Amino acid sequence: RLKVGLVMSSSANASRSRQLLLRSLAILGLAVLVLGALGAVGYHFFTGWRARDLAAKAQDNFEKANYRMAWLQINSAKELRGEDPAVLRVLGTIEAAMGQASALDHYEKLSQKTELTAEDLQARAEIAARYGNEAQFAEAVDALEKSGRVTEAGALRTARKLRRGDIDRAITEARA
Repeated sequence: RLKVGLVMSSSANASRSRQLLLRSLAILGLAVLVLGALGAVGYHFFTGWRARDLAAKAQDNFEKANYRMAWLQINSAKELRGEDPAVLRVLGTIEAAMGQASALDHYEKLSQKTELTAEDLQARAEIAARYGNEAQFAEAVDALEKSGRVTEAGALRTARKLRRGDIDRAITEARA
């Protein structure tokens, strides 16, 4: 009897140890999953904040004529969150000033993500006047006109016609 009791006791201890080990592994696995999810959420929020911060710094450096630093910062922000409205706005502004036609694409993406401010509409129309096709230009100028900036829209229409060599229509537009 004594031998049977000892065998049963050691078997019960092994079973308890195994259960404790399995519970510990389950808790550890759950903790890893929770920490991983929290880390992913934290990373997402950090990259968003950092991209907006870099965009603001790029705008500031651009206004201070520190173009190299502005370019580096806005490209870093673009790598972190290229679709963030703050990044798109500053990226469009900087690329437009540097004469890049891709600036219009950034303003188009921005208009899909958020409602454009009066300054955004003005910038988009100016970029479309230089780099856009007729449909893009017409859409941008119409939006500018609907925002109440009729004079600016007329001036852009006139400038575009002059740039294209259509002096008669430019004069007509200027008179209108």
